[in-house]
Order: sequence, then C-alpha cells, then structure tokens
Amino acid sequence: MEKLLGITTGVFIHEFEDFLNDLYYYIKYIKENYRGDKTFLFGHNMGGLITVYYAGYTKNLLIDGIITSGAAVYLGRVPLAQKILLTTFSRIYPRKKNQTTHQS
Repeated sequence: MEKLLGITTGVFIHEFEDFLNDLYYYIKYIKENYRGDKTFLFGHNMGGLITVYYAGYTKNLLIDGIITSGAAVYLGRVPLAQKILLTTFSRIYPRKKNQTTHQS
C-alpha cells in the first residue's frame, strides 16, 4: 500500500501490470473497509494513465468512476530507433536512479 501513497524509499516496477495489480488490491481493501461509499479513482500525470488504463482494461473494476488531471494518455508514435535504444538502456541499467530535480 505504501507504493500507492508514494511513501517508500524506492520501488522497482518490473511491468506496468504491477501498478494495476497493486491498485486492484488497494481498491479492494478500501471497498471492504468503507462499505456503502462510492469509490472514485483520482490520478494525476502517470497516475492518470494508470487510472485510465485500469478503468478501460480491468474486468473487475470495483469503482464508480474516475477523475484525471494531466493524464499521460497519448504519447504519440515512438520511432523504432528510440524504442530499441531505450529498451537496451532499460535492460543494462534497470535500477538506475534519475538524478534530476525540480530545482532550477
């Protein structure tokens, strides 16, 4: 559950479906503990992408609706050379930390 709340020291995600599985179990937990309340997913940026994907492709939703903000739902076509390069780097450095910050 800590992964979904962003309070871990770092999480390595092997596949995109890991997000969906974690989300399913988190929603199931919420539904079991807050019976009768409507359940909406809110996702921003990549969370918006996960929310839209979950709502569109999961059979057992357990939710009443979604709200997104800045969802990364259309990335356009990625050139083949870029796909090959990024796939290669992700296999060579699967746990490489991103050193960028939001400070200017």
